Amino acid sequence: MRRLKRDCKPIQSRLWRGFTLVELVLIIVLVGLLSAIALPRFFNRTDYDSVSFVDQTKTALRFAQKTAIAHRRDVWVQIDQASGYICLTYVAVDANCTIAAGTSVNAVSDPVDGKWYRRQAPTGVAFGASLNARFTALGRMIPTTNQVITITGGIGGTINIDAETGYVR
Repeated sequence: MRRLKRDCKPIQSRLWRGFTLVELVLIIVLVGLLSAIALPRFFNRTDYDSVSFVDQTKTALRFAQKTAIAHRRDVWVQIDQASGYICLTYVAVDANCTIAAGTSVNAVSDPVDGKWYRRQAPTGVAFGASLNARFTALGRMIPTTNQVITITGGIGGTINIDAETGYVR
């Protein structure tokens, strides 16, 4: 009998273990502070917008190159720093690129909706400089120097275009 009581005692003490009310309140306060102060720094909307816009711009440049090769004609890329637009056209300069409701007879069509292939930078994100360049029917970039497109705001980023091959990275 004595031995049985000794074996039962550790089982009973294990059943009574747990967190005190003070410990639970302390954890709730710490989680609340982290969610109010620290976590928003990791989830900044402008950072996501800038990364997304860098990807959209790369896609537009690659689409311009592929369209130039497929249609066997030059495709121009207009980047306007002031308005934040990137437009694809079949002519060197299209004044309607920077107009929100603008249309163009020389526009490269977006394969998704058939409208003009152009994108505007989201709020807080911008191009570092304007650019007016073209992809030839062979996929090369003119001017014949490597191009660097900088996107500012949020995390931002740079896009490099190799002039000889037209490779966008």
